[in-house]
Amino acid sequence: MTEEELKVLIARRGLIKGKVTRIKSYVEKFTASDNTRTYQIRSRLLNLREAFREFDNIQNQIELIESSERQNKERDEFETTYYDLEAHMQLLIDDGSTIPPSTSSSGSSDTTNQSRVINPWHLRPFSFLLSLIARGRWSFEYYTKQQDLNEVKNQLAKTQEKILTEIQDCKSVPRDCREVQKRGCNTSGIFRIQPMLSLQSFLVWCDLSTREGGWTYVVNRFDGSQNFYLNWTDYKQGFGNLSGEYWLGLDHLYELTNSKRTELLFELVDWDLKKVYALYDDFQIGNEFEMYRVKTLGKYTGDAGNSFYPHQNANFSTADNEHSETCAAYFEAGWWYVDCHAGCVTCKYQRDLDEARTHRPFSGIKWNSFHGFNYSLKEARMLIRPRLGYVPI
Repeated sequence: MTEEELKVLIARRGLIKGKVTRIKSYVEKFTASDNTRTYQIRSRLLNLREAFREFDNIQNQIELIESSERQNKERDEFETTYYDLEAHMQLLIDDGSTIPPSTSSSGSSDTTNQSRVINPWHLRPFSFLLSLIARGRWSFEYYTKQQDLNEVKNQLAKTQEKILTEIQDCKSVPRDCREVQKRGCNTSGIFRIQPMLSLQSFLVWCDLSTREGGWTYVVNRFDGSQNFYLNWTDYKQGFGNLSGEYWLGLDHLYELTNSKRTELLFELVDWDLKKVYALYDDFQIGNEFEMYRVKTLGKYTGDAGNSFYPHQNANFSTADNEHSETCAAYFEAGWWYVDCHAGCVTCKYQRDLDEARTHRPFSGIKWNSFHGFNYSLKEARMLIRPRLGYVPI
């Protein structure tokens, strides 16, 4: 790597540090009376974790060239800031209280607020405590009393033992459907998962048989029983019946595709029951602040044709939050529209071939490289899973 390339990496690292500083400044302005605090902080917490992954990747490249005390200090300072800020934000979310403890005009800490923060430690989600333990870091700068500090340490040690026991007993929530499969489950169905970036677990349909299994359903369409002409909030949160037609939800899709390298599979069936597929080996979307933009797709393989490729870099649109002129309203569904689409598996379901050709020109479940613009498919599925031999992003 040239000196010029090293300068570029250092400049990118500076941008990431600036991003974390802005998040910190943003979070510190909140008070316990802010009703919108939890949602806002959850969103910023996802941004913070994404910034940490970017920093770690860049810093690793820099240290391959320049392994020095200065670079070690650079990493230590960033990680200390990150872990303290992440803990601060997580406690705000979990407790509904403001940290650090307020300080009176005389400079003394508000010990009432301190005890309110410390006492519920045994109620913290195990995933948060495990992350602190695994990192081997925890700043106690907000706790000034020695007895409080000892109490936290003891609670943490007890919880660590319990968590490790649960993991050994396979009672912890799996990160995704591939982990479900690794634990010996080989029958497709509804399972609870919790991706690394998710603050709580949720239910999904796991396909444990198709192409070696491990797939999470994002979309399932086969009979038109679920209305997909819904608003931004519906698409953000998810809707439908896990055992029938449903949409996973953009927030969960973001969490899954940003926790691990992810591959994307479309399965399509026409009215003659011919089945084709399209597979993309590196799928990732942005968060809500980025309009859930399709960031990457990777390499395409399959026999359906590459009709999702034009949607790379497209923002998600719904009728009440359009980023694509009026495509979402015309096609009666939320999607990553581009002029207006080359492939869409959420668009209005047409119950037979004649209806598909007469309802509206070019409307319906489409994959233009498979039957062209004016044909609506009988069935469509969109699935994701961590890549085989994946590495964390």
